[in-house]
Amino acid sequence: MKCLLILLFLIFNITALISQTLTPQQIAAIDKVFLADIPDGGPGGGLGIVLDGEVVYTKYAGLADLDTQRAIDGDTRFNIASNAKQFTAIAVLKLVGGRNIEVRRDADGRVVELLVSDGRTRNLRFLKK
Repeated sequence: MKCLLILLFLIFNITALISQTLTPQQIAAIDKVFLADIPDGGPGGGLGIVLDGEVVYTKYAGLADLDTQRAIDGDTRFNIASNAKQFTAIAVLKLVGGRNIEVRRDADGRVVELLVSDGRTRNLRFLKK
């Protein structure tokens, strides 16, 4: 999990780490984090970094299918939407833990999509239902 958070940090802050291309040291650092938890012969992942519309880094590791031993490559499809919920939940829990947001605080008026005038209170507990 720690490696995943470091990887996310690198992805979201990559513009601070690179100009138009990556240095060998930057590539080595990204590779180290990306490959840290991918076992030989096990499930893996793919990573791409785009800067100003140009792909500056791609890396694939591990297997897309354990039964057939098919490796992950540039054509492998990932169900990324199913992972978004977990990342969102972790981010929300970190905000709650850091006392930046409150679970029971009314969300109406703070999130445009929740502006409904039916008298019901909407908060994080409501959203999980």
